[in-house]
Amino acid sequence: MGLGQPPLRAGIEALPLAAAFTIMSILSPRFSARLGPRSITLGACITTLGTIALAITGARYGASLTGWDLAPATVLIGTGQGIALPSLIGAALTHVPPQRAGAAAGILTTTQQFGAASGIAVIGAVFYGALGTAPSTGTFVAAMVLAMSVNAVLAAAAATVTLLLPRRTAPRQTSPAERSTPALEERSTPAAADAIG
Repeated sequence: MGLGQPPLRAGIEALPLAAAFTIMSILSPRFSARLGPRSITLGACITTLGTIALAITGARYGASLTGWDLAPATVLIGTGQGIALPSLIGAALTHVPPQRAGAAAGILTTTQQFGAASGIAVIGAVFYGALGTAPSTGTFVAAMVLAMSVNAVLAAAAATVTLLLPRRTAPRQTSPAERSTPALEERSTPAAADAIG
């Protein structure tokens, strides 16, 4: 954000977000077990609040902003993403037949990467468009406030879309034909071996 910090300090100041994300990713299955797909909505709402808090913090401190001033907001963002992302992956793969799980996981990963790249492109364009040709600490912070405001709107829209998910995503039931397939294979294996012998 143009604060002129060395890479090590900037990385250390990003630790609250990383720590919150890691902890909540571990705890995410508990939220998913209790809330079902609504845990995705919860995580998206917390992420939206964190993004709004980033914009408010930047607007409040202006050119005197430091990385530690953003820590409460980044903790919220890490918490929300840590809850939402594992639950989203689980909800997306719940109804996929086992034989297609690999393909579905690949499509999901590709979609996530595309979404992340698109988000960076859009928010980055807003940020650098607001930065101007003579950047200073104040203009960097002002551009961040605008970019995070746009990001908050997008996050709120994503949280709203998650309300369309069914309340409970029951695991896919295996059909009788699929259940009998392994048994048929087991019975045919000795017969095939005898035929070969």
